[in-house]
Amino acid sequence: MGVTKPSDQIRKAIETSGMTRYQISKITGIAQSTLSRFMAGHAMSTDVLDALSPVLRLSIVVNSSRDKTGKRRARKRSTRQK
Repeated sequence: MGVTKPSDQIRKAIETSGMTRYQISKITGIAQSTLSRFMAGHAMSTDVLDALSPVLRLSIVVNSSRDKTGKRRARKRSTRQK
């Protein structure tokens, strides 16, 4: 099972927000054309993402059980005597 890319997660959040792109544009000040390009698969600047985050209630969650390459880290075993 693959990991969903953050950009795809943001697209999904826009689609399921219950708001039109026009409404999101008016609330955030992001041009509708910018939103349309992003929804079509183009990149978005961090400034635009920063403006979208509070409106869509987005946050980043770090999965600490993986290393930087995405591989699962080995769990450290307790050295405590039972």
